Amino acid sequence: MLKNNPRNILSIACEELGIVFPEEEQNFSMHKSTLEDSETQSADESFELDEKWAGLDEFKIYRTANEWTSIQGGEVTYKDGRTYNTLRKGVYTSVLADAIQRQTDLPCCFDFDNHKLARSSRAAHYLNVRGHCRRQKCLNPLYCYIDEEPCENEDFYMTVRTRNTLGIKHEDLRRQLRGPERKKAGEAAFYKGCGNFLKEQVKEKTKFG
Repeated sequence: MLKNNPRNILSIACEELGIVFPEEEQNFSMHKSTLEDSETQSADESFELDEKWAGLDEFKIYRTANEWTSIQGGEVTYKDGRTYNTLRKGVYTSVLADAIQRQTDLPCCFDFDNHKLARSSRAAHYLNVRGHCRRQKCLNPLYCYIDEEPCENEDFYMTVRTRNTLGIKHEDLRRQLRGPERKKAGEAAFYKGCGNFLKEQVKEKTKFG
């Protein structure tokens, strides 16, 4: 079967493992978004979130210089003609979600609604990212930010504000993969074998979908 379908080897391996890659990616509004951030929201949307994150727990997420470089995007021109810098679509969401899960061990499955890189040094935060847990019984709000632009080749910490949901039962959901992470998971499933790959993910408490 594999000889007759050489291009489908990774697809077969992922299918046996239960990894599902949607053919079409869609963007939804708050509480219905996918892992991608929505491009339909105004770039001028207020990120003055101090009141919204009041009372939320705080976590410090360690980020490496290499990780920061890997999620750098480019300029995007919106309908109003203004240009903004953005993070790399299809990459930053997977990288950030993985870091939050591994370093906090929260049971939430976070989706990201939007992000903003400040154009002015007077801004309160250089980067703001907003999201939520996509489990319908939770919908835990998520706010991530860094105050200043990271220095070249230097690691740093990102502040994450969300409710500490450790010990709260969540329905089982699989985190969607995008871009390089999806390709990496598919290749690992094939070369290591679906069973071995699944065992590794169970040990790491990471659910892919």
